Amino acid sequence: PDVSFFADVLPTLAILRKRGVKLGIISDGYAVTQQNKIAALKASALFDKIILTDTLGRDYWKPDERAFFMMKEAFGLDFSQMVHVGDNPEKDFYIGKNYPILTVRLDRQNGVYQDRAYLGGVKEKMRIGSLFELLPLTEG
Repeated sequence: PDVSFFADVLPTLAILRKRGVKLGIISDGYAVTQQNKIAALKASALFDKIILTDTLGRDYWKPDERAFFMMKEAFGLDFSQMVHVGDNPEKDFYIGKNYPILTVRLDRQNGVYQDRAYLGGVKEKMRIGSLFELLPLTEG
């Protein structure tokens, strides 16, 4: 696939990694497509854990919570220590209804999911326009 990162992604990931932040991806979509994107972006080298939910079965796709539990266990964290960044209101923020994960909506200009409704009316706890806005969460 012809994919690339937005300009804020690699610098933000580098700073977060330098600060010791564990980085993970939980991605829905058909496994082959997602695997091809991961390979094209060389994302495996940038993240500590990648969960492609389709490899576990379609019933694992978000808003199902099992991938979040898997990430929590892999990193040895409590939900209150986790931040989930997403862009799709139809599925990305619902996890925040029952668990104290800080859900963050990355709301880029002309984003694909801008006009989508929130699943169950559950909204993100924080909204950002750039990944750089995550950096203050990990300072100090």
